[in-house]
Amino acid sequence: MLAVRCAIISVEILSRIGMHLEAANQLIRLTSTLSDLFSGVLLEKASALFSQAKMYRRKAFHYVLAGHRFNQASQPILSLKCYDLAAPEYLDKGWSFAEDHIMFTLSHESKDSQYQAECATKLVKPSSQQFMDQQAAFIEHYLKLLARNGTKNPLFVIPLIKANDIRIIYGEKPEVLPAPDDEGRDMKVRAKDDTQIIEWEDLERLAFHSGLGSKKPFKHGCPMFSDSTTKNREKKQTPPFERFRIQVKLINPMNVPLVLRNIRLGIKEKYFGPDMRIYGRLRTPKSE
Repeated sequence: MLAVRCAIISVEILSRIGMHLEAANQLIRLTSTLSDLFSGVLLEKASALFSQAKMYRRKAFHYVLAGHRFNQASQPILSLKCYDLAAPEYLDKGWSFAEDHIMFTLSHESKDSQYQAECATKLVKPSSQQFMDQQAAFIEHYLKLLARNGTKNPLFVIPLIKANDIRIIYGEKPEVLPAPDDEGRDMKVRAKDDTQIIEWEDLERLAFHSGLGSKKPFKHGCPMFSDSTTKNREKKQTPPFERFRIQVKLINPMNVPLVLRNIRLGIKEKYFGPDMRIYGRLRTPKSE
């Protein structure tokens, strides 16, 4: 213990004269022969010295080591503190396996339910490089955590939605739907010569002239169909108490098959500016 006391005094002297890296290395050399609790304390001090030396990756790495030693010494509060201090240096930096280890530890050991959910959400990500079994374990851990904490309206990052392939169809759902083709162009048909694609707007124009005659001008004021190929700059409205359908394409980026049940479409209001006020569930302009 005399050697340990001399080393600690040496570390204090080195840190006071600005030799933070040398002081941190001396502390690390002491951790090989000491207990888990003492080693955790020294590693945490070394991480703080690495931070003063502006060596932030080493700081984060040794915070993780300190958290592990504290965990081995049955000190969960100190362990979570070290993992929490290391997390910012690993999040979204390409260190996927280290990030998953930190997020799993925080989501499993933390007592804050909201913080647990935030950390577990980062485990279930489209860019995961884990094997299939580990991805399945992360998804199961995330779902159990949400069920245990009673989280309302949780944020799911999977499956992905293809925003450019969203379709909005006005009217009731027909009794028989045609099967879409492989390319997803079931809302388009081809002319007899097979050279010109007939768009949905052309079908609306034909239906309009068939019902009201060819002499009456066609007004495309209430579109029946909307997707990435239609003109969407103008606002489109649905008459009150009339139904409309929304079709979305989902992509599963994980290696684990997903089963989706009880899916409901949610609508979130958007605030357009200070000249708008809430009236019921809608936002209307202020009256003069």
